[in-house]
Amino acid sequence: MVISVLALTFWGVSLYYRCSDKIIRRRLVTIASLFIAWLVLVMVKYESDSPSVARLCWYAFYIPLLLTPALCLSMAFRAAALDRLVAVRIVKAALFAASTVIALFILANDTHHLAFVFDATEAGWNSSYTYGPLYWLASSLIIVMFLSFAAVLAFAGRKRIRRIALLVAVFVFVGLAYHALYVLRHTFAVGSNFSLTYIVLISLALELCLDFGLLPSFIMYEKAFSGLPLDARILSRKGRTIYETARSKPAPALDALLPAYLEGGPDEAVFRDEDDPDKAFHLKRLSGGYVLLAEDVSEINRSRTRLERIHTSLIRQNEVLKRERNLKESLHQSERERELLESIDASLRDTVESIGALLDQAETMKTSESQEERRKVLTMVRMLVAYCKRKGGLVLAERDGDDFGIERLRVIMNETAGDLRSVGIECAALVETEAPLSAATMNTLYDCFYDFVIKAFFCENPVVMLFLTDRSEGSVELRALLEFDGGEDATHSEWCAELRRTLDQRNVAYRLTADEGAVKLAVIAESGRSAS
Repeated sequence: MVISVLALTFWGVSLYYRCSDKIIRRRLVTIASLFIAWLVLVMVKYESDSPSVARLCWYAFYIPLLLTPALCLSMAFRAAALDRLVAVRIVKAALFAASTVIALFILANDTHHLAFVFDATEAGWNSSYTYGPLYWLASSLIIVMFLSFAAVLAFAGRKRIRRIALLVAVFVFVGLAYHALYVLRHTFAVGSNFSLTYIVLISLALELCLDFGLLPSFIMYEKAFSGLPLDARILSRKGRTIYETARSKPAPALDALLPAYLEGGPDEAVFRDEDDPDKAFHLKRLSGGYVLLAEDVSEINRSRTRLERIHTSLIRQNEVLKRERNLKESLHQSERERELLESIDASLRDTVESIGALLDQAETMKTSESQEERRKVLTMVRMLVAYCKRKGGLVLAERDGDDFGIERLRVIMNETAGDLRSVGIECAALVETEAPLSAATMNTLYDCFYDFVIKAFFCENPVVMLFLTDRSEGSVELRALLEFDGGEDATHSEWCAELRRTLDQRNVAYRLTADEGAVKLAVIAESGRSAS
């Protein structure tokens, strides 16, 4: 018996370290403790000379007898994931309560004799007793709980371990058969050590449940870990391999690489063996050790090499595209400049030819009598040069899509008036517009009023007034007035006719009227304002 107690003690300790579920672990340890207490009661019973102590120990046998199947059934519910159901919780509570109450009543059998009926005054009372109703109730409850234990395990077991569950059930049925033989006072059962036999059968059944995964065990974890499709291993704190998968391959370089990452190292680390660049090691700290995963990165390395080649090729192509783009931009810029020069040349060609003709004319006027006429010609050249300068700026602004606000319009009109005053022509300009004008509209109006004011050179004592204002939505009106001395009707003069021909070429709506000593011009053009 002492050896059995020691064996159960070691078995209980091993249960604590082998079971992975903390609730089932506690119940297994409780069962082992009940078995140890049972054997101690057996030894006390047979060593005691007091009949009362012997009977009390005998009655106390039924505490482990009733609580063990209740604990086994509770573990089966837990393994089958049924323990969270309200109905299962009620059943467990009822079974533990019934087992406890029956055990307490059996302990008090000397007062009521509902479990065992005998005469305590007789010398052979321990062999002449009969069973009472409480005993049959206790036996029935034990049988029901053990049968339920086997049934729930069979239900919880996956298809591949249901045969193992049947093996456990065989042990349960053998125990129940032995129990029945003992109740029927069969010679074999009565002559054996009932307590030890009962403990051995239940212990073997529970051991099978742990070893074959009916109850959660670290042994199953080891088997599951070994079957993982990975090259992985579990290491101790000192780097010793505890578990490894079937695909784990020897890595001689680990002995030299691991110490730098173990105690005092980071919680996670990735490192490689320089001699084997196609394998990467992932190390992660766990409670009590480390997990090491070896990853085959040969395909990644090949992909990286391929991508690096593609990257290098793309960089070269990108450089070619950049140079091509720069060349195209340079050619495009040159083309824009050429078109701009052609546009400016087309706009100023007639004016430049007029300047050339006037300069040629001025070269022929070298006599003292023609100095006044030569001065007028050079003054007109000066005005045409000023026109060319501003005309070029307007062409550039039209090319860039700029708008002309009221301040910018006033600057241009006032500069033109200033140019006229500098050559002896009185001039005043007024601008009243609410929104900017497009560069194209300003270009057209500038041509029109310059055509008009240039004609003032053909008059005596000319005075020019310019007025720019909004006419209606989307259009502006330029009004110009030229007053001069002389009674000749300007309508029929040659320069007035030339002015009409010039304005006709501008493709604008205009009105030109002439009175004695005055010419009036009104030009209407689309404002061309932006949507803003």
